[in-house]
Amino acid sequence: MSIKKTIFVAGFACLTALLPGGKIAAVDSAITISPPIFDVAAAPGDVLHENFSLANRNHYKAHLYAVVKDMFQGQSAEGEEKAALSSWIEVSRAGLELSPGASQTVPLVIRIPRAAPAGKYYATVAFAEGSTRLEAENRPVPEGSKLTLVVEIKKPTVQKLQILAWSAGRGLNIFGRVAFAAELKNTGNGPLPAKAEIFIYDRRGREVASKVIADNLALGVGENKKIETSFEVGGFGQHKAVLRAEYGNNLQYLNQDVDFFWLVPPYLALVLTALLAAFLTILFILLRRNEKLAKHLGQIQMKEVIDLE
Repeated sequence: MSIKKTIFVAGFACLTALLPGGKIAAVDSAITISPPIFDVAAAPGDVLHENFSLANRNHYKAHLYAVVKDMFQGQSAEGEEKAALSSWIEVSRAGLELSPGASQTVPLVIRIPRAAPAGKYYATVAFAEGSTRLEAENRPVPEGSKLTLVVEIKKPTVQKLQILAWSAGRGLNIFGRVAFAAELKNTGNGPLPAKAEIFIYDRRGREVASKVIADNLALGVGENKKIETSFEVGGFGQHKAVLRAEYGNNLQYLNQDVDFFWLVPPYLALVLTALLAAFLTILFILLRRNEKLAKHLGQIQMKEVIDLE
């Protein structure tokens, strides 16, 4: 809770305690609670355990009953109708007896539902005197005999990184320099630190290279980040490229993707190119030779036909 809000709640408690004539009822309260305010932050599903001290300043034995009431209602931070904080509070509702000058520690439990919307919730726990609960609930309670509860429920932070795209190489990579491209997106609901690294493995599963392609990356909510890089990779044949993306506070989460590419050394590429050129040349010569032979046979057949006529 902010300092302004704390001042507001304390001021609210004091103003509501004013009696006609300018006197403050809390001063005359013979049943006191310490501390007077609990201001706590929690997440959905939390169980909060608190203790407060209840003291009897009367000259007689006091019969007390706990009365829990909500201070404000309205809507949550997400626009939903707010649940009553009083329904989450567990405190003994049985009658309590305190001797003159005695004090007692009273436990209090607040069970936050897992579906509780984010927002701030306010309630009071008052201890009223009475021979029965009904009498105590209908009796005005001085502010000094009330405990003010302020519970702020914060929306849980979801840290999630999605790999939208990942590619390694473009077909055959002849000169050993391979291009890599990745696209990352923050799909959580808060700022996201991240780190991306590439690991290269040959066809036998041995790691042959690695490189950090993004360090100390900070992604805003819904932000995309495209990363392109290239570096030398030795070897021959099919290789596997693993993109390893660590993210979250202390980089405790992991996401990864895999792509494959082929490497052909330059000397082998030259040999294959020469062989291909020789094959194409021989094929061309054979086709030309067949074409000439077919043409010659056609001329002979035509001459024979003319002679027969």
